[in-house]
Amino acid sequence: MSKLEEFERLRWSDDERKQIIEKAKEVLSDYIVLDRRAKSMLAIKPPGVKSPTMSSEPKSQKLGNASEDRVIHYLTAKEQAEQYREQVDEIYNSVRKCSIVSAVILTMRYLEQHSDEEIWTAVHYEKAWYYETGLPNAVSEFAEIWHNGEIPRAVQNGLLAD
Repeated sequence: MSKLEEFERLRWSDDERKQIIEKAKEVLSDYIVLDRRAKSMLAIKPPGVKSPTMSSEPKSQKLGNASEDRVIHYLTAKEQAEQYREQVDEIYNSVRKCSIVSAVILTMRYLEQHSDEEIWTAVHYEKAWYYETGLPNAVSEFAEIWHNGEIPRAVQNGLLAD
């Protein structure tokens, strides 16, 4: 982190820093849900389309086409799954751009869902450091990187105010 970036980060008020951290935690917490949704939606098999049958039996008065509806639903689900996959990749890549200790903390906590004790043991720090310094700094660092600092800019512009 450059001196200018560090200076900008230090200019945040306590309220701004809390908002930034809370919003970044929300984004990071969405990772597992989005990843599961994307995987399950991408695993859906395309529906089979049957040819119409010819018979002298009376036809239903239903105006919709069930096969067409299934195909539309399938294509919509695939499109949504791709959007989820893009969000998951953006979160993952932003975590990877953080410093080594921050990336380990964020990966273990939000992407792999390890316990806090496992995390502070893995990074070789004490519990107090982890909660007071390590985790807040890691989440702040993520916020500065994710979408090129969208969260801090939104807070500074009053877009995330309560």
